[in-house]
Amino acid sequence: MDSNLTLALIGTSGIAPTYAALLHDLDDVSLAWVHSRSLERAKAFAARSGIPHCTATLATLFSDPQLDGVLIVTEPHRHLDIAFQALAAGKHMLIEKPLDVDLQKAAHFCAAAQDFQGVISVVSQKRFDPVLQAMKAHLSHEAAGLPKTVQLSMLWHRDAAYYAKGTGWRTRHSAVFLNQGIHWLDVLNWLFGVPSRIQVISRKTRNFLECADQTTAILDYPDKTSAAICGGTFCSRSYPDRFTIYSPTHCLDYGEYFLQRYPAPVKTPWYHRLKHPFTPPAPPPGEPFPDLLALQLQDFLEAIRQNRPPVTTLDAAWHALNVAHALSELPHEPVDT
Repeated sequence: MDSNLTLALIGTSGIAPTYAALLHDLDDVSLAWVHSRSLERAKAFAARSGIPHCTATLATLFSDPQLDGVLIVTEPHRHLDIAFQALAAGKHMLIEKPLDVDLQKAAHFCAAAQDFQGVISVVSQKRFDPVLQAMKAHLSHEAAGLPKTVQLSMLWHRDAAYYAKGTGWRTRHSAVFLNQGIHWLDVLNWLFGVPSRIQVISRKTRNFLECADQTTAILDYPDKTSAAICGGTFCSRSYPDRFTIYSPTHCLDYGEYFLQRYPAPVKTPWYHRLKHPFTPPAPPPGEPFPDLLALQLQDFLEAIRQNRPPVTTLDAAWHALNVAHALSELPHEPVDT
């Protein structure tokens, strides 16, 4: 197809300015439209971002015969309402994570999209992380059947002001592994497959929330692999994510690998020095850590041009969402009788 692509940005808050800036930096891409349910917001965003057309009506946007694809960056509970319309219009789409908050709606969308000839990708940029790619490459050369224990911690600070942003949807739909941690769940699926068994304790620790902000879980995989994960947004400060894989012969630690590839003048105390039989290939001297979202966006565009599947597929997003829902369910509250 023509390498020049015309795109629309659906959604104007949160991460939308980042996408607009990334697209403006790319050749052979025209960001022609921005959509918001508020025409005034759409006009203001278009003026700030140099986008020629704006609308508050999706039908107007999808009727543009020059439009190749859309980036859906609204609140998660609106993702698939828009994606169904993009599907009917035959437009390629990149959907922000998570795929949606409604598991049944996501299942219906995946079924409807089975015969779609366009590209559908869902944001999960950690698959483009060169450190994780090096860890995956090492795992692929291991002997089959080695037992592995995985430890993942993701402990962040997210206060009431964060959850109250916008319409306040985060208080209802922003469970720690449904929103913030779904990237890591996709990484686990990418490395080890879909878990066969999940044991979980999830709870909300603050009264203003309707969703879990603390989760501890064990995920069991068919090939003698188990993962112990803990996530939370209740902390008074955010800590670096920790991701470590242990086997009989080695320990693969994300933080250690990162510092080997991208050394800092002062190494963070959160990552202890460990002895490894494997050192990840180092990038050229001085090469910065890449912008992972930019890499995913470029992959989406190249998938359209080359008529190939994207690196992060709809199927992968469905499996990550399925695990996220299993980790996010709150226990039933006791009922007074």
